[in-house]
Amino acid sequence: MRFFLGFVILVMVIGFGGIVNAQENGKPDVWLGILAENIDEKQATIMDVSKDSGVLVAFTMPFGPADKQGVLIADIIAEIGGVEVESLSDLKNLLSKYTAGDKANIKLLREGDEVEIEFEFPLRNNTAAEGMKPTSGEAKVF
Repeated sequence: MRFFLGFVILVMVIGFGGIVNAQENGKPDVWLGILAENIDEKQATIMDVSKDSGVLVAFTMPFGPADKQGVLIADIIAEIGGVEVESLSDLKNLLSKYTAGDKANIKLLREGDEVEIEFEFPLRNNTAAEGMKPTSGEAKVF
């Protein structure tokens, strides 16, 4: 099932400055420690899911928040805190509602099964996030 990762095309570079970024609402950023992308038609067909079923986890930072809390490469993030995630912009907007230390249930689609984990959002560490920068593509660091 993981062979589809060869289809991952990275295009956009995301820049980070300083140790902690502030969101537009003034709250410090939280993060998942993942590189995520929207699901394209080819991936949806291979994974037997709909294109808007969530966002694909293309990479997890080793020993990062997602890795430590049970998120795997090729998982699809379908919901956070009971709110559907259909795109990268949904994920970004949803994460802006949380602050460090907040917890939420995350519903993942994993190889055809639904998996739910309780996730504690840590403060974004941009030094660590810097190493996850995509060099190209539509993928983004969260």
